[in-house]
Amino acid sequence: MSVEGGVGYCEIGIQAEGRPGPEQTPRHISLCIDVSGSMSGNPITHAKEGARTVVRRLNPEDYISIISFSDDADVVLDTVRYGDVDEGRIEDAIRSLSTDSRTNIEAGMRAARRSIADIGERETVAKRVILLSDGGANEGVDTAEGLAGIAREMRSEDGIAIISAGLGTGYDEEVVRAVAEASDGRWDHLTDPSNIKQLFDDAVWDAGSVLVQAPELELDLNGVEIGDIYRRRPQVKEVDVEGDGNVKRIQLPDLLERQLQELVFQVHVPGGNEGEVRTLFDATLSSMGRVVDTDSVTVEYTKYPGEFEEFESVRAKFVDAKGIHESIQGDTQRASKLFQRAQGTVNDPNAQDIIDRGQADNRRISRAGNENERRDRVSKSSNRPTNRMNDLPDKPVRKRQSGDRGRGGGGRGGGNGRGRDRGRGRGRRT
Repeated sequence: MSVEGGVGYCEIGIQAEGRPGPEQTPRHISLCIDVSGSMSGNPITHAKEGARTVVRRLNPEDYISIISFSDDADVVLDTVRYGDVDEGRIEDAIRSLSTDSRTNIEAGMRAARRSIADIGERETVAKRVILLSDGGANEGVDTAEGLAGIAREMRSEDGIAIISAGLGTGYDEEVVRAVAEASDGRWDHLTDPSNIKQLFDDAVWDAGSVLVQAPELELDLNGVEIGDIYRRRPQVKEVDVEGDGNVKRIQLPDLLERQLQELVFQVHVPGGNEGEVRTLFDATLSSMGRVVDTDSVTVEYTKYPGEFEEFESVRAKFVDAKGIHESIQGDTQRASKLFQRAQGTVNDPNAQDIIDRGQADNRRISRAGNENERRDRVSKSSNRPTNRMNDLPDKPVRKRQSGDRGRGGGGRGGGNGRGRDRGRGRGRRT
């Protein structure tokens, strides 16, 4: 970092180390199924088959409930531990699903939350609501903002993530996406009822690979200011930051086996003396009130910042994440200008490649007709994941058991892409 200070770019990588062994993370699953009139016929038939797929995936220590919603919510199957219930009871509940009239997503979400919020006392458990709807909310809270607020509470207070899916062309895409993103879950667009079974199957498998539930990253700033923050992996998304003063908190998706989460952001750093080493911030990763890992990011001041180029790739990743976010939102022209300004300003070939690929992805995205298509193009280009359900990590051959480590993968930064910075990471047992 120049002795004059300035804008730096930081990257934080977070990854939970995998565990050998046969056991999966215990799962608390609530199926929340729209049974409004438009779900009659093939949709409800495939929803029932999807529910049966979920049951076949369960382990004895998993819990399951089934909620249906139309005008109001109906608890079709009370929460049960799979190892303690007769399968015939679950099958009877699935068969009883029948369509009614209107669509009250709020009631379904609240009933699903009640069914799994307080089960068990294990620290590592995956809580999932799998929400399926083919229409827009027309009873209860019916706005994306209002339903996202409920989803956000479910995540922050109970550690529940929502896997939401819209079926066909008549559902409210904004609602489906908002409730998933607000709860650090995933969402998908299903063009055909036959896709329901695969969605349910993927969601349950995903839950079984959770190593750290509802992680929160806390940054304790040391005289610096943080600018825009983007999550680059597992999906491109602008991050909401909570907290006042020097302490900032960021909610993260559950840490899955073999999955890297990557944050990139700007830091405004004051000046310093030649050779001085400054801690920019201390980072603490926690899960449901339990500290998982700690880390810090430092910079060393120099009068000759041009001699240091090793972290230009961090600035390039920030440009890439910001540009792709703008592109997904529909402002591909603004994204293109961002990439154009960055091209040629770096010397590191890897950094240049990141920017070039970002611009190429932006051109592909610009040809999409709507946001669904834009996100599809993002997920299919340059191995770049989004928060769509079809972007889950590959299913591992082996399963999981206890005794893993979660680790913050070493923060690092670059003062204008050139500052000589130091990051260190260490693992603690989860």
